Amino acid sequence: MRVKFAVFLLLGLLIMVLNCGERRACHYIEQLKSGDKETRIDASYQLLLMGKSAVEPLIQVMRSGDERSRFIAIQLLGKIGDSRAVEPLIDALVGESLPLKAAEALGVLRYIAAEDALIEALQDTSAEVRVKALAALECFWDSRLNPLFVKMTEDPDDEVRYVAVQILRHTRFPGALRQLIKLLNDEVPAVRQEAAYALGEIGDKRAVRPLLNMLVEYKDEADRKAAQTALKKLTGAEYKVLE
Repeated sequence: MRVKFAVFLLLGLLIMVLNCGERRACHYIEQLKSGDKETRIDASYQLLLMGKSAVEPLIQVMRSGDERSRFIAIQLLGKIGDSRAVEPLIDALVGESLPLKAAEALGVLRYIAAEDALIEALQDTSAEVRVKALAALECFWDSRLNPLFVKMTEDPDDEVRYVAVQILRHTRFPGALRQLIKLLNDEVPAVRQEAAYALGEIGDKRAVRPLLNMLVEYKDEADRKAAQTALKKLTGAEYKVLE
């Protein structure tokens, strides 16, 4: 009898604690709607401290709250890092509002279940969403994604191309060599400069001649610096242009 009583007592206490935690979360969630910035910041901090006990209430806000509250809820769910948030965040990613924050949060969570949704987001009509999805996918450090990053360097949007090249600079994917050489002639200076740096990191000496051409053909200081840096990594020599 005593054992049964103890079990019932523990269950009762557990239910009380859970209910208390949920009530606390609801209190702070209500404050997310406040027009006062300090109140919203404090409420966000308290919800973050609550951790996993705040996940379910935050998911409810993300699904049905006002836009400001949903925006904050998505950020908090990414930081708390609970797998229960993955599916709702995927839903938010493919929805019409707040897909950028959803992509960021999924990147922070790094659950493999989110990978397919982020890959699909690379086809989004919004360049901003494609950029965020790319950045989120980099967080997975999955070498199988490298060919996809190469493909994204052909995107019509300048920033998407730049981010894709930047990721390839970090991953040092040898299979990107041909496309990166092609991008040394990109019309956007930041893209072609990042391509030069990426070629230096990859370390394939087949890039030397194209980099020398870039050094000679472009007069911009930043272009020349990128080519010189890459050439030094590849050959160990300092290259200068004699005017």
